[in-house]
Amino acid sequence: MKSILVLTLLTSVLACSTAPQSKKVRFEADWIRSALASENYGYKHGERTAPLVEDGTVFQGNGIDGVVAWSKDNGRVKWRFDVRNGVESRFTSDDKSLFFGGSDGNFYSISKLTGKIIWSYPTRTENLGAPALVNGIVYFISGNNILYSLDAKTGKQIWNYNRGDVSSLSIRGAARPTVYKNTVYAGFSDGYLAAININDGSMMWERKLSTNLKFVDVDGSPVIEEDTIWVSSYDGALYALSRSDGQIQWRIDEGGSVPVTIDGDLLIFSSLNHNIYALNKKTGAVQWKYSYEEKYGIPTQAVIHRGLVIFGMSDGSLTALNQQDGKKLAQYNPGSGIMATPIVDKDASSIYVFSNQANLHKLKIEWYQPEMDNLKWAN
Repeated sequence: MKSILVLTLLTSVLACSTAPQSKKVRFEADWIRSALASENYGYKHGERTAPLVEDGTVFQGNGIDGVVAWSKDNGRVKWRFDVRNGVESRFTSDDKSLFFGGSDGNFYSISKLTGKIIWSYPTRTENLGAPALVNGIVYFISGNNILYSLDAKTGKQIWNYNRGDVSSLSIRGAARPTVYKNTVYAGFSDGYLAAININDGSMMWERKLSTNLKFVDVDGSPVIEEDTIWVSSYDGALYALSRSDGQIQWRIDEGGSVPVTIDGDLLIFSSLNHNIYALNKKTGAVQWKYSYEEKYGIPTQAVIHRGLVIFGMSDGSLTALNQQDGKKLAQYNPGSGIMATPIVDKDASSIYVFSNQANLHKLKIEWYQPEMDNLKWAN
């Protein structure tokens, strides 16, 4: 009896592990909405702001006129918040507030429920970098290379770390600071990663990541586990650094502008050479590599969902790869490319994709059995 039970359990495990391999995946549009308050007939540029999905609401910023909140079920508009020159900063939030930088020279806290302003802080420059919120304090990097620490309730400045403007060419962007224990880790457009004391804004150490003459920016947010930092520079490489002193542990000589994504021992890196890498996070050894078939555009940060590696291309499509071997499983073309990181709603198996036409696409991720496979199993 015991051996029969063991055999039954083993058969069930094998069925669960092999059944998904016989299925295919596809993206099906649920609804599509424009984030713009009115039609834009002027200059169009890449849309960087990833959607934020919380409490039945999708919050979306656009680079033209501001922020909109929709019901995630049917795409009904709940409110709009106008920002001159738009919003390209990603959001962060607490229970009541939405925090983001505007391209009008202000950083904002607004109500998630009503879209009404709570406070604003003047930086007098565009704010492209996503904020981090830790223990009631908001950290963000403004467009002129200043790292700010603000009280999340009042907007009062606690400290700032002024890296200073650089005279060399720079990519239009900024990294989200990463807070780990008593330190803020931040990348800057002069090619440095700096470790900043969380209490007073003093520098603890810095590490030059790129010596190229052009585009040395560190725009990908540092990703940290224990004593390792993974971060990339635009024209440089992907680095694994020691968190304590910034010493380089290993590197992959391809530049990047978005954070890596970690799942277990696997690290997914979107390079500027149109490649998606699956790497061993401890050694940097390549597990697989996917080269985007069209040699143009820049990949977004990848997201991982139920064995899929999903990313968008700035001049291409949303693509899903098999996490095990990097083979392409599905694509969806929004019509104008994707610069904003796709966001998965894991509870509903949906994904939200913001296109460069400022359209939000809510897609269903569907697994299905091909007809021939159904016939095979039926026989």
